[in-house]
Amino acid sequence: MRNFEGMGMILYPLFRWFSERPGPTMWVASSFARRQLREAGIPDARLHHELADALLHLATLAATPSSRERPTARRPRPAARTRRGR
Repeated sequence: MRNFEGMGMILYPLFRWFSERPGPTMWVASSFARRQLREAGIPDARLHHELADALLHLATLAATPSSRERPTARRPRPAARTRRGR
């Protein structure tokens, strides 16, 4: 995410959902994109400037079972349909 300046707030819910899905997710982004990801609610611990740092963080999580992230997100449910005219 190095050329993502000015992505717009419309993508914030998508990034938040992607970040909350089961399993660890690391983001490698420019400083401007990291600021926007923080605004979208992505935790600082998941934001990295270099790919090597993100990979090291993932390797550390994999090596220490007590620090593994638990699944927190569920796929959004479609809106319920209602019957009209009855």
